[in-house]
Amino acid sequence: MPQMNVWPLIGLLMAGFWIGCLGPVRAVETIWEVTAYRVHLLVAVEPGPTWPDDQNERLAYHLATQSQTYIGALWEVRAEAAPPALARKMLADLENLQEEDLPAGWQKEDKLLLVAVRASAGAYQIKAREWDVRTRLFGAVASAMVVQPAKLGQVALHTLIEAFCPLARIDRPKQGQALLRPRGMALPRPPGSPQWIKPGTILRPVLRKSDRQGNPISIKPVDWTYLVVQRLSPQGLECRVYSALAASLAERRRGRIEMLALVVLPRQRPTVLVLADRNEPTKPLVGYEVFSYNPNQPELHALGRTDLRGQVLIPPSADGLRMLLVARGGTPMARFPVVPGLQERLQLLLPKDSPRLAAEAFFRGFQESLLDLVAQREILLARMQLRLQKGQLEQAALLLEELEQLRRDRDALAVQLTQQEKTLTTNDPELRSKIEALWSQARQLLAQHADDRILQELASKLLQAKQTANNTQLTPEPKP
Repeated sequence: MPQMNVWPLIGLLMAGFWIGCLGPVRAVETIWEVTAYRVHLLVAVEPGPTWPDDQNERLAYHLATQSQTYIGALWEVRAEAAPPALARKMLADLENLQEEDLPAGWQKEDKLLLVAVRASAGAYQIKAREWDVRTRLFGAVASAMVVQPAKLGQVALHTLIEAFCPLARIDRPKQGQALLRPRGMALPRPPGSPQWIKPGTILRPVLRKSDRQGNPISIKPVDWTYLVVQRLSPQGLECRVYSALAASLAERRRGRIEMLALVVLPRQRPTVLVLADRNEPTKPLVGYEVFSYNPNQPELHALGRTDLRGQVLIPPSADGLRMLLVARGGTPMARFPVVPGLQERLQLLLPKDSPRLAAEAFFRGFQESLLDLVAQREILLARMQLRLQKGQLEQAALLLEELEQLRRDRDALAVQLTQQEKTLTTNDPELRSKIEALWSQARQLLAQHADDRILQELASKLLQAKQTANNTQLTPEPKP
């Protein structure tokens, strides 16, 4: 009589009573919460004089049986030795494995777990990596070393478990918060089973659009967005959303679109951030300041300025998620989350800010020059009025000429402003609005100090005073 896997049946019977590490379940809304992962385990062991010929099969069998004992109903495992072509690639460079390297039929599974074992300096190096079928994403490589061959199976199992990345559905995202429902969350779990998800766990959102038959039309990770588990509840995972986008996870989406989230494994390695021009991505942005901070402790740490290639190094972090702030000339340009080490290289496209910086520099100089002219004018106006009152007409005339020169200097500033308005332009709408705001502010300043009526009044007073003085000189004195 063929054996039947009874774990899914037990899971269905117990689904209403407990959730592994999450506690009692109040309501199971869909079959998602009681569906196990179909896991295809592929093992590659480097041939060696001390290994038996069937070491691949032995290790695969050991991992399959032990995972059922240790993990329970959450995994439905099918294990075997990796095909020769795949095994060679796994042993040579598991980290750079590509989708086209996977064996035929992988679309029928939920997870592919790849384990590679090879001898290294008197010990055995074990590497494991997963391929999530639903999101079409590879996980990070988990690795371990073991010296004693007798412990190979045990260490390989723990490495395999470390490489596993649970999948969840995103429910009710709103105002920076989201509720996640992990797959199989209502299935029973043996005592002491792994707890992959806990407060602080980071997940990456993925949007999957499918056709009527459930085949994927498009699968796209949500850029610059992560979810961090805040609390485990009977309803699921209460998460905080960190994103550079205003509406990264819309609450309602049309069509057959799934909002999924995949656990990511932070790695203790750096990431190279590359800043480039949004309109010309091949052109690096040089000299931009980059800062980092913990979302829960917003104390800025300077990472440096981008070099001639537009690059800056983001060091590994024990916090997992870090927020980055990019600034230029004291002005924030972008704020976004990263998980250092998750990717070796990240490119961020930003508007080239040199036109705005040039406009700001001109505006500061324009403002200082205009206010200096205004201050000089006020002083000269007061002095000229005093000279008129004292009848010192020659000195008043000289002061009037100085005031006229200040007016000409102000008009020259207006001409410069017009020229800069024509020269400092950009095709980027966001930057264009900022530059136009500067020009508008400059025009307002100019209009506030463009009233020349007082000069006309003083010139008229000076003319009258001169005429009065001339008439006084021409009038003959009466004869005695």
